[in-house]
Amino acid sequence: FVDRAEWDSYQDARFKQLDANHDGKLTKEALFSQSRSTSDRALERQDAFFRRVDRDRDGFVSPDEFMAQAGRNFARCDLDKDGRTNTAECRQALRRQPAERAARQDR
Repeated sequence: FVDRAEWDSYQDARFKQLDANHDGKLTKEALFSQSRSTSDRALERQDAFFRRVDRDRDGFVSPDEFMAQAGRNFARCDLDKDGRTNTAECRQALRRQPAERAARQDR
């Protein structure tokens, strides 16, 4: 299991790893530099994700924007809301359809 502090620590390290030029922000190319997907569908999903994370629409993902998304991802993966998640719980969360996620959040 991973708690929120461990999750955040990992995500902070991941941001630093992706920020290869150490300018404190990620371009879309940097954010997806480790992706091997090249299909049109995968590239469309990457574009949509980048637009969603880049809240201030400046063309970059800042550390704050990256960590805010990491927090949303943790909340999504922590199905039982015990402040911890694991691989199985996160996989289950990622398999749920958007309408199903929305219904759970309304409870």
